[in-house]
Parts: sequence; structure tokens; C-alpha cells
Amino acid sequence: MTLRRPAERLGSAVTPRVRPAMSISERVNDDVQCMREYFSQLIAFAESFAKAFAPPSAAGDNTSVYQPLNVTHLVRPDMVCNVYSLLDFWLQELCRYQQQHRTLSMTFSDFKKKDKSRTSDLERYRKYISNIAGVDLRAVHPSFKSLDVLREVRIAFIHRGGHAKEKRIRELVTKTPGISLETTLIVVSDRYIFESLDHASQFMQAIAQA
Repeated sequence: MTLRRPAERLGSAVTPRVRPAMSISERVNDDVQCMREYFSQLIAFAESFAKAFAPPSAAGDNTSVYQPLNVTHLVRPDMVCNVYSLLDFWLQELCRYQQQHRTLSMTFSDFKKKDKSRTSDLERYRKYISNIAGVDLRAVHPSFKSLDVLREVRIAFIHRGGHAKEKRIRELVTKTPGISLETTLIVVSDRYIFESLDHASQFMQAIAQA
């Protein structure tokens, strides 16, 4: 038997509800909220998993208090990468959107080819949006600076095993709330994950709504 949607079963008397097209700002927000919910559920699952598999206390040891291992430390590095991947994807889309919206002759790809400076793509996105598209990003500059730290942390997780081997990176990390070092190993907190997502949202919305 073929299953049909309610409108198809009832005939032409019922018109299927059509969702209006979302603006780029709404699409960005939708992705951010989906990621926020995913992170929240993943953290809750990890915490419940830790409690469920907590080993029993030693018999007769009244002073022993078990502290369940927060296994989110195993997934937080991936969350860092997820936030930056979301940011990178949407900044490309937002550059394309602004280029079309403002009928600019230079695309981001053109700008990237001409930019010979040794800088990150994150900085190139900012320069294209500010200098070529003419969007004022001064109000979200603090968010941009935080996202640049996120970029460095992501590089450390992907290419350096999560270690801050350079003095510059260690100093950068120790000045950032929500990040700590265990010798040279970078440890990020749940707070840092969600604040990074907030900064990404604020920065992207400043471009999407311009």
C-alpha cells in the first residue's frame, strides 16, 4: 500500500501547507539553534552515561566519594571543530549573498586569489565583507577576535593532538575564559563551546542582516 500525505488522501478540498522561503538570516539562525540543541543533548547523554557506569565505592570506605568522569572531554574537541565548520560554511555563503545582493563584480574567490597576504580565510572573509561589500563589522569585532581564537584551538586539535606547543598559542589560550591547559594539552569547557557558538551567531547575523 502506498502511503500518501493528508492532502492527497482528502483530495483537492485540502491544500498542503507551504512553508514560506526563509531569509538567509533565518537559515543561519536555524542551523545555529540545531547545533545548540545537538550539543545540549550530547552533553546530557555523556553525563548520564558517566553516572550509569560509575564504579561502586570501596567497601567500608566512608570517606570515598566517587566523582563521575565527565566524558564530554572526549567530544568537546569535535564540538570546537563543528562550530568552526558551521562558521566557515556560512561565511562563504554570506560572501556570495552580499556579492549578489550588492551586485559586486568581485567575488570572494576573486578576492582570495588577489590577496597575497599570509593570513587565514577567516580574516579574508572579514576583509571581503568589510572592504569590498562595505559592511560595518565594528560592533561585532569582539566576536571576531573570539572566533580567531577558536580557529587556533581547532588547528591545535586537528594538527597537533590538542597541544599548545607554541608559546604564542599557550598565552592566547590561557587568556581565554573557558579554556585551560594541562601542561600543554588544551582543555575546553562546555561554557567555551556555547560561548563560541554565540559569537559565531552574532558575527554571521551582522553580515546576514546588513
